Amino acid sequence: MNRSRLTNIALIVVLVFAVLVAATQFISASRQVTNPAASTLDVSNKEEINFLGLFDIPQTSLFVALSVFTLASLVGMGVGLTLLFRFLNQEVREVAEEPDHPVNPLSYDTYGHRAAAGVIGGLFLLTAGMLLGGGVLPVKASAEADKVDFLFQIEFFFIAIFFALVAGLFIHFLIYFRARPGDDSDGVFVHGNLRLELLWTIGPAIIVTALGIFAAITLFDIQEANAGEVPIEVTGQQWVWQFNYPLETIPEELHPENEEFEGFSSAELVLLVDQPVVFEMTAVDVIHSFWIPEMRIKRDVAPGVITELRLTPSQPGEYRMLCNQLCGTRHGAMIANVRVLNENDYAEWISQQLARFANPVTAGESIYETNCVSCHSLDGSRPVGPTWQGLYGSERELTNGETIIADEQYIINSIINPNDHVTAADPPFRENVMPQDFGERFDEVELTQIVAFVKAQSDEGCQELAESGALPEEGDYCVGFENAAE
Repeated sequence: MNRSRLTNIALIVVLVFAVLVAATQFISASRQVTNPAASTLDVSNKEEINFLGLFDIPQTSLFVALSVFTLASLVGMGVGLTLLFRFLNQEVREVAEEPDHPVNPLSYDTYGHRAAAGVIGGLFLLTAGMLLGGGVLPVKASAEADKVDFLFQIEFFFIAIFFALVAGLFIHFLIYFRARPGDDSDGVFVHGNLRLELLWTIGPAIIVTALGIFAAITLFDIQEANAGEVPIEVTGQQWVWQFNYPLETIPEELHPENEEFEGFSSAELVLLVDQPVVFEMTAVDVIHSFWIPEMRIKRDVAPGVITELRLTPSQPGEYRMLCNQLCGTRHGAMIANVRVLNENDYAEWISQQLARFANPVTAGESIYETNCVSCHSLDGSRPVGPTWQGLYGSERELTNGETIIADEQYIINSIINPNDHVTAADPPFRENVMPQDFGERFDEVELTQIVAFVKAQSDEGCQELAESGALPEEGDYCVGFENAAE
């Protein structure tokens, strides 16, 4: 065996590992894929960025390239380790054939235990290095993230241990105790080892129990009530999120003069940096799950139950909130934008929301974004229900053969009693798909606001809004709409 070749292969493996570790430092920039302010890489952004001062590349392409490079490096390490083992095995066999060698190098007592320790130790170092230093967690964007990440680090450590033991012994036994060509004899019968069996049963049980207790302590700690926390009501339904901001979330100097004003709703979650928040959450239809990865919080949202979740956002930027519970056919689209703002920007956003609710069209748009957007489009497409483009004032052919004009009364009745006038279509619309409780969830004012926004999607409705003075002065409303309802 040429020892220089053996040395070269070992150096190549070390070099590939070093390159992989270096690559993880670049990939760590992609840990935050929804907040350009917190990361140099945002896969949702198609704009180009400069990579290491060398060339410009689309951010998504860079993320894919770095991911492929990491996988290729792992494969390269595996191939190098395989070649290294093969040549080592060949060298051991060559030594075993020497008649004057003092010991049999093929004996398990000679190299077996050390080989097992080497495989297990190598896998542990590789796995622990990737989990603990490879940037597998997103950036931290809340005060609670430090405690959660510490729990993850402990779990990653034990994950690396158990993975190395299981996978390392598997690989070791697969190679060292494999049946040699032409050997048809029975294997050595082993009765068992009581001490080993007790160790691998009691040891993991103690570790898992300890981790469970520590996780419970961490959960109770991060969910303790904070001084000065403000409530935000969260409602999940297929397949949108609605965030209700009660009066307590609005700075006192911005409180409306209307004493009946109780707050407003929004389709995006906007938070004030360093302001403790308690989310009071419920669902309308099925179980959903409130999850913001960068803030390390997740909790199920169930119908008929109010669940609470606390956090203190610590880093301004843009994030995404996901539903982490399979909730139907469009579960993957149940995403809400999350923004963490400084004090001035937050006050400006509050003012904009209050101004929106002062106009029936913009107020109706807010209701549409938090309740209707997942099923009704504004561009003529049909995700689930009829499009709102050109709806108001159009003739609607019903499944019973009748024709009806989509006026204000028709729209309101279709919201309150959606099965009364089902529009004929191909493929047909199904009954009971639309929630049957909107009559209880919307008051008369909100229904009027929805109708106003529906009007803004058709020529006839836009004309009525303009004549009544309800058309917003700002915004792209009633621009280029044609009667295209189906």
